[in-house]
Amino acid sequence: MRTPKFCIAAAALVTLAGCGGSNSPTNVVPVPSLMLSGVVTDNPVQDATVMATVNGQTFTADQPTGLDGSYQIEISSSDPDALVRLEAVDPSGQTRLSAIVDSYEAIEEAVEDPTEDEDFNITNITTAQEVLATRLTDDGSIDSKEELVDAVSRVETDDLLEVSAAIKLVVENIDGVTLPGDVADTLELAEAIVNGDSTFIEDVEQSAPGALDDAIDLVLSDGNATIRWVANSVPGVYVSEDSASIFAFFAGGFGFTQSNGEGSAATFDWQVTEGGVLNLFIGGSAPSTEAVTLLDRTGDIVNVVVREDGESGSGDPTTARYYGFEGGFTAETVPGSYSSLDDPGHLTVFDGNGTGYDMDIATGVADDDFAWSVDAAGVLTLTDADGSVSTARRLTGSTADNPLLLVSEQDAAGMLVDVAIIDVLRTDAEIGSDEANALLLAGSTYAMTEATETGLFTFATDGSFHEILQKQDDDGSWSAEEGSGTWAVNAQGVISILFPNEPGSDGAEVVSGLGEDFMVVQASDDPTSVMQVTRVVPIEAALITGSFNIQDDSTGVAAETARFMGDFTGVHVGEDGVAEDFTWQLANGRLVVETSGDTTFDNETLTFHMLAGSGGDLLRFVVVQRVNGALREVDPTSSEMPEAMMVLTLIRNS
Repeated sequence: MRTPKFCIAAAALVTLAGCGGSNSPTNVVPVPSLMLSGVVTDNPVQDATVMATVNGQTFTADQPTGLDGSYQIEISSSDPDALVRLEAVDPSGQTRLSAIVDSYEAIEEAVEDPTEDEDFNITNITTAQEVLATRLTDDGSIDSKEELVDAVSRVETDDLLEVSAAIKLVVENIDGVTLPGDVADTLELAEAIVNGDSTFIEDVEQSAPGALDDAIDLVLSDGNATIRWVANSVPGVYVSEDSASIFAFFAGGFGFTQSNGEGSAATFDWQVTEGGVLNLFIGGSAPSTEAVTLLDRTGDIVNVVVREDGESGSGDPTTARYYGFEGGFTAETVPGSYSSLDDPGHLTVFDGNGTGYDMDIATGVADDDFAWSVDAAGVLTLTDADGSVSTARRLTGSTADNPLLLVSEQDAAGMLVDVAIIDVLRTDAEIGSDEANALLLAGSTYAMTEATETGLFTFATDGSFHEILQKQDDDGSWSAEEGSGTWAVNAQGVISILFPNEPGSDGAEVVSGLGEDFMVVQASDDPTSVMQVTRVVPIEAALITGSFNIQDDSTGVAAETARFMGDFTGVHVGEDGVAEDFTWQLANGRLVVETSGDTTFDNETLTFHMLAGSGGDLLRFVVVQRVNGALREVDPTSSEMPEAMMVLTLIRNS
């Protein structure tokens, strides 16, 4: 969402003299006010009433919107964390648009920033964003900045575009489309569409074929509600929320991109047009020119649509997370030892003389020597013996001991071959120490595949722990849940897990294979409970492309098939013989399959976590199924194994 243009209204200090039994003055601390300005627009909405709600208090603009939809409204709050929500209603009452702006504190900070000069607009896009994001919350309301950003990060941009276009159809009366009689205004229409209570979109497709597509094209091209790119705000790294695509923009008008894993890295040039559209000129084996339209920006979350030059329609809608570039490296701060998420169990060691090497933590064996240097811009460059070159740039969120890096790799011929974001942990670990054992686990996910328990356990490099667990209780019922905490491991291989608001800690002792593909553990509270857990390993596109029989490990039956095509689409044929289309992609080394849910705006995903030992014609996975980001619901009264988590083996068809 756009950062508004504000001015701070002056506030006088009021001092009241006490009376009665006290002569001491009572000081009333004033609450400074802010003047928000912007426009209400799809096409500009004239004579609309604008209201703001801040921490339960409602403010109303002194004047209705002008001919161009412009407004000003004064607000105030003593709560810096309070969200500011705006709403505008036209004189007919049928056009109602809304927007959640930001926290009051963030707005105050924007006031003090002289570079912030954009108005804040209330549009069909901000209305659709609020409705879609609200639906993704646990309680149907957005009550904090953190909850707002989390919900927006899970909004599908194609849904945002479609709901925005539906509102536009009514506001602009495109092809004679009007507000349905069973809703009072456009905000209520958006809510009904998203909740599955309205057939408006289907009805329009029948009564006015092509009208919705026309509205989508207008949303992207007329500039009324989209956000203009500004060249100096573009540089940084944009990562799709499924982590399938990375776009890195540099101030010199060039950049790197990679989509769906290794092998797709490419360079591009970029520029911002006078109309505020971001154009990309992508090289490589299939050069193209693409236009990027910005629909919405909330915190570090952006909703964009990418269309090839001259293309109409919805293009490629994407929800992405933005990372800015942070202060660079210096030759004095680089020397030390580092472990990374993508290569747990190894250290990369930088010596002070400009050389370095990799080391296996378990064995202490060192190899892969390299030379390193830091340029004037703070970019760290590594040159391997074979002539390949890697560069690393620090991103926002980095600390001295836990830098987050954009890493690009070029082969000896200077061709870009890989682009990645790597979470790095700096350490001075000694072999056999607590810290060295922690590095063997850091960045790893292990899977438990017992008959009555399926689990995924992630040991993050920052010491955080996340588990997803589906199990059968003693009464035969099933449950599925996920939780987060912290983890640690000592020199003896005892892993401790601490969950917030729970006394004591859970844990296990590693009997053998600490940090290896197959690790044997014994529960700390039950010496008889010994099991093997298996490391989750990354999957490449070439391995999954093809046709497979799907075997459910709980039954041993292979009654379903799936075909994964090279264009990231596929077809699944169920046990009943019914075929269902799906799309697939790779994200953080996982296979993510997306299908249609119960309603148009349900987002159903299956994330396949491949287990070590997979390869060739036999691939084994733990699969997590989610609807709108939440684990698939489990019926606690049923004794049938639920499908929130499944263990599946894919057997390649010859």
